[in-house]
Amino acid sequence: MSYALRHPDHPAKLILCCTAASPSKHAIQVEVFERLGGAEAGAAARSFLENPTPEAMHEFWRLCGPLYRRSPYNPESDARTIWNPRLMAEFRRGERETMNFLADLHLIKCPTLVMAGEDDPMTPVPCSEEIVAALPAHLVRF
Repeated sequence: MSYALRHPDHPAKLILCCTAASPSKHAIQVEVFERLGGAEAGAAARSFLENPTPEAMHEFWRLCGPLYRRSPYNPESDARTIWNPRLMAEFRRGERETMNFLADLHLIKCPTLVMAGEDDPMTPVPCSEEIVAALPAHLVRF
């Protein structure tokens, strides 16, 4: 979104998959985590989303991490991932909560495919619906 807004004549097409254009929708995210993992997962998500301390992140990954996939967790799948908890927490407290592309999305000039997953707890369907509503209707496919 950012690139397409900065350089509107450059992209020929755009795919926005499981993303958001405005600050987090904590209440909706918590609802999805609760639906997928129960009240305990919802509480862990709420705690982490509202205050991403190392302790809250640990509980979040313990209870909510398995909800990110439908197949059983394979520890080897994350073997090449380098986690930076401090950077994640700073992003969640800062830029993630202040970015907002919605007012400018009407300036996008290329055909745009917007995709969402009904069980995506971090970028739930309403995030994509918000993007679709802000894009030029003749250019968007949801």
